[in-house]
Amino acid sequence: MDEKDSTQDFDEYTERVLKLEHRYYQEVTVTKINGTCPYGLWVGDSFKITAMNSDGICGSLLQGIISPIVSLHYGGSIFWEKNSESFTGRCLEDGKVEVSVKRVEQKEPVMLQTQFSFRDMRGKGFPLLDKYRLLR
Repeated sequence: MDEKDSTQDFDEYTERVLKLEHRYYQEVTVTKINGTCPYGLWVGDSFKITAMNSDGICGSLLQGIISPIVSLHYGGSIFWEKNSESFTGRCLEDGKVEVSVKRVEQKEPVMLQTQFSFRDMRGKGFPLLDKYRLLR
């Protein structure tokens, strides 16, 4: 096999892997907030999460749900949930925020890349708090 053939094989393999990687995203929707979310989330807020894109979601919430998100993203399921393509979760901030997460198959696999800009998440006028928010 010459170098041209191996490069072509590698390119085809890479294309297949990326197509599979971007086949799904997980839609995280805030369903309930017990009290006030310190990071400014509201019921109905929605995020498109992949293994490589956090969509600007709060780090405390993402930390609480990232393991099952990765399982869903790569075709797994959460055995205690009735639906194999979804689950419910809570943030680590005293469980104040409850979410519903479902796997969504993209018709045409594309890489999700959310542009991020800093904002005052806590509404306290301290933008330095925001620098710890997960970007991607």
